[in-house]
Amino acid sequence: MSDIIKKLQEQRNRLIAQGRAILHAVGSDPLSPDDVIKYDGIDGDVSALTSTIQRHQAEQDRPAIADTRAASDVSPVIEPESRGVSVKSEEYRSAWEKAIFRRGGLSVSESRALEAGVDAEGGYLTPTITEGRIIEGLREQNFMRALSTVIQVSGKTNVPTVATDGSATIVAEEGTITPSDGSFSQLAFSPYKLTTSVLVSNELIEDAAFNLSDWLNQELTRRLAAGENTYMINGSGSSLPQGWMNGVSANVTAAGAAALITDEIYDLWFSVKQSYRQNGVWLMEDLTLAAVRKLKDTTNQYIYSPGYQGGPDQLFGRPVYTHSDMDAMTSGKRSVVFGDPSWYMIADQGGTRIDVSRERYIETDQTLVKATRRFDSKISIAASGGCIVQA
Repeated sequence: MSDIIKKLQEQRNRLIAQGRAILHAVGSDPLSPDDVIKYDGIDGDVSALTSTIQRHQAEQDRPAIADTRAASDVSPVIEPESRGVSVKSEEYRSAWEKAIFRRGGLSVSESRALEAGVDAEGGYLTPTITEGRIIEGLREQNFMRALSTVIQVSGKTNVPTVATDGSATIVAEEGTITPSDGSFSQLAFSPYKLTTSVLVSNELIEDAAFNLSDWLNQELTRRLAAGENTYMINGSGSSLPQGWMNGVSANVTAAGAAALITDEIYDLWFSVKQSYRQNGVWLMEDLTLAAVRKLKDTTNQYIYSPGYQGGPDQLFGRPVYTHSDMDAMTSGKRSVVFGDPSWYMIADQGGTRIDVSRERYIETDQTLVKATRRFDSKISIAASGGCIVQA
């Protein structure tokens, strides 16, 4: 074994140990958003090192070329470089930006570098630095992604989850102990394709004074975040991701078709178990919030508390979020959701894929840039939240 392979293996083993330490620290609890980012970063580094080790090993095992022909009859053999290029490398990032944002041809080494990030469907995966900025932008603009549990999957995946909890009871001396086993189920994730595209004039691409890379990153991220929010809140779960609003239990039915009363808010609050209430958040549409802000308790005090010094508004001490994709106060609709969103799971497959088409819009001298992400989402425990359904 060469010294290079040995060093790479030692580096990979250290990263694997770090990843296992993160999982061991949380035990059976879901990973926090920060832990998910750390673990996914370590997992990506391990995969990149594994690929690099395999390339070095293949080169080491390659048999020597034996050719008995005369030297004058032999054409020079150009072997591909054995170095490992990944989407994390500066070499890949430079070649990616040139391929996406510039019209100039790529050199042989640049084309070879891009092979590391060619997606199965043909587009280029974004470099690690750019992907990190996209993910951070998605978290900032999509509060569901920031509050929920995010995992990485590869294709269709089943994730085990607790369906019912076991319990503990007092047993008399020499009394019979009755088993109380929890039951488990599986969540089936099948990532869906979310995509958006931007038409850019070629003059803009050629204008060195305009930072096209940053602008496209911001615009594509904004669109992807808006699309994710829609499905993660209101997705039906039938040939679509399941939205949090449609995944929680329907615990309270309002007396009116287009109104709410204070008791209904209290009923929803206490319908969710205390273990889920302590990390719960409220979600509703803006006009619903306007109605809730007017509600008072029996002492004539408003139940709603506006946030101060940049903090979120609160109901019963828990944050309130609003979004236009929540149902309005309409008969049969779910107008208010309350619960712990960490039990809502988002399954990402891979990173953001970028495709470029210059031929289709050649007559208008434009370039089409398309961004695609694949994800699925659904609630793991319906009882972790509840909602009010209008009469």
